[in-house]
This record gives sequence, structure tokens and C-alpha cells, in this order.
Amino acid sequence: TAGDKIIIAAAESNVALSTTQNKNNRGAVAITKSKEYDTISYGADVQILTVEFGKVNDTFALNTGSGYLYAASSSENLLRTEATLSDNSSWTITADSSGLATIKAHGDNTRNELRYNSTSSIFSCYASGQQNVAIYYLDGEEPDYMKVSTDTISFTAEGGEQTFTVSNNFDAKESVTCDNDLF
Repeated sequence: TAGDKIIIAAAESNVALSTTQNKNNRGAVAITKSKEYDTISYGADVQILTVEFGKVNDTFALNTGSGYLYAASSSENLLRTEATLSDNSSWTITADSSGLATIKAHGDNTRNELRYNSTSSIFSCYASGQQNVAIYYLDGEEPDYMKVSTDTISFTAEGGEQTFTVSNNFDAKESVTCDNDLF
């Protein structure tokens, strides 16, 4: 969600994305993962990223505080930081049930998946291969959510009544509208 603060870590190694931007990639710094792999301990050299809306619909930008991570090439494995948001710094971010994340840029550059290279101990962008990454939320920060107790509400007769609940963890005004020809 835009506004979240996250850390990108290697899923199968005890390292995370570094604050140091090398010429063509980001280094890896040591972290300690909990036994359950659901929390990590980290130092000041781990990059905390702020998630923002990307330039491309349904994408996110990863703001380092000094720019946006972007997939920088189609012919080389490059992960750089740019000052201005572009399609190459607009990422789709998905995670499966085991916590493995897919972070893929949506510009013209085809080496566009953020992965961890254990041989070189770097994070960069690749067309394929390398190791999976995982996303950790900053300590004590829970992503914003809004939950509705049902997916659909239907009425069988005019004047019928249905009850549902809406819960969230942020300030919001909820309203209900009905798009029904019976009214």
C-alpha cells in the first residue's frame, strides 16, 4: 500500500538491500531472521523504502529517500536509483502464500525483476534466475486495511434489510450507496 515502509530481503539468505547504491546495483547487508522468518533484526545500513504510487496504473514506486529504484537496462543486470519517477521505476509487487515476492518493473527494460544474486552478494534486476526476495514491513507498522464482512449483498424483496460490518485500521469515512432499480 502506498505509504508503507518496507525492507527487501533475500528469501533464502540472511541479507537485505543496502543503503549503498553501487554504480550498477545495491549491495547486501547482514540481517537476522526470526526462526519463523516472519520478522528480522537489522542495522542502520539496511535500506528502508517508502512505497508510493507508480507512474503506470496498478504499480508502485520504491522511494529510497534520495530517488526511486529502477530497472536500468535490457542488456545488463542493473538496479539503479533515479531522481524522477518513470515506467522503469514503476513496479508490480506480488507475494505468494509462502512470502516470496515478485517485484517487476514495467518500463521498456527487459531485465526488470528485482532479485538477489548470492554469488556476488548484490541485489539487481534480472530477466530470469537468481534468488527470490521477500518483503518485510518496518517494525511496528501495519499496512492500512479495510475489511467488509461480506463480498456481496443481495435483496430478495423490496424493502429488505441486510447487515454488514466494515473495519479498518486508519481514519476513514465509510458510506454505502445502492445501485438498485428497485429504489
